[in-house]
Amino acid sequence: MRRFLDRINRGRWTGAGLIAVLAAVLCLPAGAQAQPSPDRDRAPNRPTTPGEATGAPPAWTVPDTFDATIYVEPDHPRASDRNIGTAEMPLKSLQGGVFAAVQNKRDGYSTRVVIAPGTYRERLNMETYTNWQENQPDNEAVMLFEAREPGTVILSGSDEWADGWTLDPHANAWVHDWPYVWGVSPNPWQGYRELAEISRRREMIFLDGQPLQQVLSKRDLVAGTFFVDEQAERLMVLPPEKKNFESAKKEVGVREKLIWIEYEHNVAFRGLVFEHAVTRWADAWAAVRVSGGQRVRFEDCEFRHNNGLALYLGESMDMQLDGVRSYHNGWDGWGTWKVKGFRAEDTQTSFNNWRGGLGEFHGWAVGNKIESTHDITIRRHRSFGNQSRGLWFDLDVRNVILDEVMVKHNYGDGIWFEASPGPVTVMNSTICRNEENGFFTTYSEGLTLTGNTFYENKRAQVALGGEGTRYSPNYLSGGGKELSVQDFTLRGNVLAGGKALVDAQAKLGSEEWAEISYSFTSEDNKFYHAKGPNQFRVTDSLLGQLSFSEWQTRTGDTGSTFASVMITDPCQ
Repeated sequence: MRRFLDRINRGRWTGAGLIAVLAAVLCLPAGAQAQPSPDRDRAPNRPTTPGEATGAPPAWTVPDTFDATIYVEPDHPRASDRNIGTAEMPLKSLQGGVFAAVQNKRDGYSTRVVIAPGTYRERLNMETYTNWQENQPDNEAVMLFEAREPGTVILSGSDEWADGWTLDPHANAWVHDWPYVWGVSPNPWQGYRELAEISRRREMIFLDGQPLQQVLSKRDLVAGTFFVDEQAERLMVLPPEKKNFESAKKEVGVREKLIWIEYEHNVAFRGLVFEHAVTRWADAWAAVRVSGGQRVRFEDCEFRHNNGLALYLGESMDMQLDGVRSYHNGWDGWGTWKVKGFRAEDTQTSFNNWRGGLGEFHGWAVGNKIESTHDITIRRHRSFGNQSRGLWFDLDVRNVILDEVMVKHNYGDGIWFEASPGPVTVMNSTICRNEENGFFTTYSEGLTLTGNTFYENKRAQVALGGEGTRYSPNYLSGGGKELSVQDFTLRGNVLAGGKALVDAQAKLGSEEWAEISYSFTSEDNKFYHAKGPNQFRVTDSLLGQLSFSEWQTRTGDTGSTFASVMITDPCQ
């Protein structure tokens, strides 16, 4: 109540707005509440909004011409890393191409590296710090690493184990020596969240490109699984039924990192595949990691079948994904932290968090998470089939545009904004058939949902929550602010089905609901539910279940409609 009275004393709520707030706090019957003033949205003391979201800066364009072109072709009869990298005398390794491009950059030359088709079983080192403040911070020479044929260049964390297998007739399993002792990664949230052993391991086996499922004991072996016995130093594989193990291509994950990039600006990757990294679960660890960079772009690349986080972008500026697909990774498809300027267009994150899912771990730190990231544009993104939330925007996420995204069939919420100072605009998007809420927000301000379709998400189509306030830092300024759900706009959307159409959730108290309802705008939406109009909820101890007409009265909704028929499934 102290926070509520303080806002009145500071003149934040006055006139008709104050009456509406008092009605929300006291939970007056709908007939006793003052009708919303036509000037409510223009009240002079209404909290100021963060402004309109503008999203990421314009995309960085990779140049068409370069000072030098280097060719990598391991199978060429004259290939050698001692060559200068011409088409007639190419380099043999991809690391050789990386080294040559970095050297050119330091000499002031831009470089295009053209890579021949093949599987490159290397760990690339680009932790080279050219743009480190004590080296060449203003060096703007561009490095492009490009597949000669898009999708045919695979940077792999696995090796092929063709030989050394024996058949154990007692277990009916194939056995191979196991030289690694990786153990179990520590639980980073010990005392807060349980994390099963299977989710903290990182061994991976593939037969003809298809992953086998790991088990933790010999007795658990069934068709299509494998067991690593570190004590006995052996690997046991029980292949899928009708799979000829001897003729199958057998790949075993052995490399934890594929490429880590440190303080290199103006780098682009085009048409590459990153797979099979056995990355451990640890902060900021990933198969591919960018740190301290500016203007780094991944174009038409794939990140697939990695054990942990596939792509990490941290402490960087102007990160860009174009046509990138990240799928079947053990934890997240992507993650960002302390990034200013993130643009993702025509991208996909799907079927991620399989490693967490093996241990029934679906939240807390997984969900294709974006954190402490400012100036974001995500356009034409598809997120589906993840064993987690579809997209998770954590603390200190500012100036966000989501446009034409499709988020469906995910284990948790479709989209969650946890503690965002805003502004955020989600528009022209479809969020459907997720196992929890379609769109969920807590402790976030200046959110606008416009022109979207929310369909048959299992809980609510749109949910608001958050008890009290939560502090969100600003990583750039070093400051921060206390946040609650305010200045939420729901305009021109379609909401259909589920347990509720709009749900102000159970942890909200009278003060929180007062703040939400006062700065809440709902207009020109179309609500559909086959079970009738009583599909709106405000915390049971306050208002409980509301009809459509009661919802309009409580929130000042204008121009919206309700129908007891359902629309065509947009997820089909």
